[in-house]
Amino acid sequence: MLDNRKLVILTEIIDYHIKYAEPIGSRTLSKVDSIGLSSATIRNEMSDLEELGYLTKTHVSSGRVPSEKAYRLYVNRFLDDALSENLNIKNYLVDSLENESKNELYTLANKMLSEKTNYITVLISPVLTSFKINYLVVERLDSENILVVFIEKHGYSKNYVVGISNIRGIVDVREIEKKAREFLVNKDFHEINKIFDSLPSDYPNRVIILKIMELGMDFLRDKNFSIYLDGVSNAYGYFDNENEFKSLMNFLEDYNNLFNYAMKSNDRLNIKIGNENSETPLKFYSTISSRYRDSNDNYGNVLLIGPTRMDYKKILNIIYNFTETLSSIENKNEYEVDL
Repeated sequence: MLDNRKLVILTEIIDYHIKYAEPIGSRTLSKVDSIGLSSATIRNEMSDLEELGYLTKTHVSSGRVPSEKAYRLYVNRFLDDALSENLNIKNYLVDSLENESKNELYTLANKMLSEKTNYITVLISPVLTSFKINYLVVERLDSENILVVFIEKHGYSKNYVVGISNIRGIVDVREIEKKAREFLVNKDFHEINKIFDSLPSDYPNRVIILKIMELGMDFLRDKNFSIYLDGVSNAYGYFDNENEFKSLMNFLEDYNNLFNYAMKSNDRLNIKIGNENSETPLKFYSTISSRYRDSNDNYGNVLLIGPTRMDYKKILNIIYNFTETLSSIENKNEYEVDL
């Protein structure tokens, strides 16, 4: 735990970095009234914060910048205060959105969110819980492949070929089919997603079953949702590494990536900072995702992508009120299905 002096100094450093995107030194901090310490004392405290992993030095100056660990502490400390009702945001959204058709609602809402935050925003329309796998079949094609067939209750079906050449041991197709049916049949996307995330690492035939579950979720979302992307041009202002930027653009171009990432979270609000987004191009950025629901308890998601130094207090308040208002509009209005 950090003592109060270190917390005050660290908070001031983070606020400065959010505002100016520059390192700050002890001399500048000594002039801040809320700190009230000498430059030498602040320098010692900053050295301690660096040793504890909350600050890092830049190669261009002697000033320090907050680490991902510092931003995580910063977010956790004020999270409850940030998630408060903001009538200005809510009234603005309701006045602008409540009379729109469904497709226009999502398009305009996501555009407004991007403009309000100046970051990349993704809005996923609610995934229908009524759309379920009614039946599935697993058959061996040859020594290297199995065939998986999904059938929806209205007759929609799709076939997938799954390679098994890299699987060690005997592949018992009937046992795999039995388990796949147990995990997927008569379940909606969200139910399957929860099982997918909780399947033990030592579960028999885990690799194949996870792949079938992944394909099942792909089948359910194939004709079941829409994705709205906005604010990509905002990225030019805060992503200064060309390779990282190209990697992000490639990620955004594949809507399956966006869907898989955003819908993995079953939380009301999920914040990931830097390397907490492991194994994706998003590990260089911060993301905030939040769920909303329609009148039939179908859940959609909102995802925001920005720099680690984003103004979390402001952005979390906007996201919270945005999804709260979107849910209320969804529950208030009835829409005709867009054909």
